[in-house]
Amino acid sequence: MLGLAACGFDDDRLRPEGVNETPEPINISGEISQVYQTRANDSGFADKDEIGIYIVDYEGETSGALKNSGNRADNVRFVFDEATYKWTPEKDIFWKNKTTHVGVYGYYPYSSIEKVENYLFEVQKDQSTEAANGKLAGYEASDFLWGKAENAAQTDKIIRLSFMHKLSGVRVSLVEGTGFASGEWASASKDVIILGTKRNASINMATGEATAIGDAAGAGITPYHNGGDYRAVVIPQQVAAGTTLIAVTINGISYRHARSESTVFTPSKQHNFTITVNKKVAGGYEFTMSDESITAWENDAVSHDATTKEYVIINVETPGTLDKCIEAAGKDLAKIRNLKVTGKINSKDFAVMNMRMKALKALNLKTVQIASSVDGKLDSGEIYNGGDDNELPVGAFAGNKSLFYLVFPDHLTKIGRSAFSSSGITGTLIIPEGVEEIGSYAFGNCSSIYGVSFPTTLKILDGACFEGSGIMGSIIFPDNLEYIGDNSFNSCRNVSGNLQLPETLKYLGSSAFCGIANLTGSLTIPKGINEIQDQTFYDCGFNGTLSLHDEITRIGVRAFGGCHFRGELILPNELNEIGEGAFSSCGFSGTLSIPKNVAKIGASAFFDNQSMTGVLEIPESITNIDRETFYNCVHLGGIVISEYCDNIAADAFKNCYGITSIISRTSIPPTVSTGAFDGVPKGQFTVEVPESSVAQYRTSIGWNEFKSISSYRNFAVRPNRVTALNSSLVR
Repeated sequence: MLGLAACGFDDDRLRPEGVNETPEPINISGEISQVYQTRANDSGFADKDEIGIYIVDYEGETSGALKNSGNRADNVRFVFDEATYKWTPEKDIFWKNKTTHVGVYGYYPYSSIEKVENYLFEVQKDQSTEAANGKLAGYEASDFLWGKAENAAQTDKIIRLSFMHKLSGVRVSLVEGTGFASGEWASASKDVIILGTKRNASINMATGEATAIGDAAGAGITPYHNGGDYRAVVIPQQVAAGTTLIAVTINGISYRHARSESTVFTPSKQHNFTITVNKKVAGGYEFTMSDESITAWENDAVSHDATTKEYVIINVETPGTLDKCIEAAGKDLAKIRNLKVTGKINSKDFAVMNMRMKALKALNLKTVQIASSVDGKLDSGEIYNGGDDNELPVGAFAGNKSLFYLVFPDHLTKIGRSAFSSSGITGTLIIPEGVEEIGSYAFGNCSSIYGVSFPTTLKILDGACFEGSGIMGSIIFPDNLEYIGDNSFNSCRNVSGNLQLPETLKYLGSSAFCGIANLTGSLTIPKGINEIQDQTFYDCGFNGTLSLHDEITRIGVRAFGGCHFRGELILPNELNEIGEGAFSSCGFSGTLSIPKNVAKIGASAFFDNQSMTGVLEIPESITNIDRETFYNCVHLGGIVISEYCDNIAADAFKNCYGITSIISRTSIPPTVSTGAFDGVPKGQFTVEVPESSVAQYRTSIGWNEFKSISSYRNFAVRPNRVTALNSSLVR
């Protein structure tokens, strides 16, 4: 992910189209799609890694063609800053406008490219060389990565690229067999060479496809060596049957492996060869190809500076003894940066990691099982909370600013309250399958989180679980979610896009999405929700319609206030309470029909809905029209007040300039407070009241400001309008 602050334009193609549009930067994040065995940073990239980015504009629904130049972005260099987990561009890139989508192409390592359809690439002959003087290591310089994002929109906020290895990986494993004395195999000299492959390729940057060109290099490729494994990158190609692929030398004695059938090196795959070496009694060695396989590409131990990111692996057999296991392994608790734990741990072990391992940056708990425990105290005096089996404890890493990266346990059912609150955890959270509940404030105020992936098993999001977090883009909820607690996503100001609530939802808390001003599209309230709590969607943007089902009985204070819905507001038939400011400053249009069961409408409930039109009938259940209820509903055409209304509060219909009819059915004039009808054109129409009450209306405060008050004619009231029976009547 990257954040752009500069607004300079050094290339006209990078400008937004409209001169008056506020420039919106295009933000990129990237990770490598591969299987991780030892790497602590599972995004795969390391500090100062450089990628190249091409961006093309769409024309309607069709992507523009990738060209050598003249794209929205032409091979712009991005540099990874590991401290902030952000990609920074060498020049600013902006969206063309708010509606034009883009396609994004990325690759690694960065290079100068003359022809996008024919990028000439060469894997290194010696891939065992180390990085030096600003140059990549031989293996890393040979590993071409490519990724593409299609049809990205400005509402996405951040464009995520998944980079794939587009060449082929080769791993040769040498395994000690029989006949060796103790330590003899370890001290033996060993060499491996990859033979018979072409080292040059032509790469199409629009597809990432690499085509082998030229001749096979006679000297072969020297792989890098780590433990018993030898790794190399080769160009995808077919090698003829009988061609020597691997040459192995042990203490000067050579072995060459050739297959009886052709070998196809497949893009994005890892080709594994395991060779077992036995020492003969009479001298010499016996070499056996004991296993061959093609698997997903596993991360390596040198690419992207991975040698500095290997985990310290600690197995804990007895929960509560992690500190002792680390000491037994000869490691210093205070100095471990990257830790992988296996076995069983409990709340005490989490307290050790959080409170005593101050240098810990990355933690892998993938295979760990969490055992139940009671509250306790560390030897150093820190108090910790207990927890249940398979539950991440309460406050496990609360306030921990050093831990950036975490792999959750596979066997996890709950993430406890405040588990990561106000911590430095960063990147996209991958919550594992099996988790059913995320506790209150679990990730609250985690400003460096920019994405979250929920499991299908999730049922409960407790209150404030992500309040104030840095999540970007859309939130996609699982289909089985039942509970979203109070303040769950309050003030997650970087969230954007459509919000789709699952049909299984049974509770939607107050201020759950309060302050997410960049939400767009329409909103449908699921049938399991019978009350909209206070401020649930306050100031949430939206630009589509609002759909409310008929069983909703209460809409709370400012529940939808400040949203920008369009179209007609159809209130539920069973509704009986509309809270203060419930629909204030929304963009609803059409005629408002208030259901007959509504007994209370709070102050400012429909404040500043300037597109509402037609005649508004106040139902008999309403006795008080509260202050500012319809303030600034400038296109409201008329009002029908029921015979049970006894009070119209201050500014209730202020600035309702469009009102041209008022009918009051109550024989006792409702009390009119200061400013209730300010702005209503009081001299341009006749207020109609019961015949017996005309004189009383004409002398009552507030009503006496209208120039004409008379008895009403025969009229019929319909749910959405008032119709005069004498259609020929002219006023």
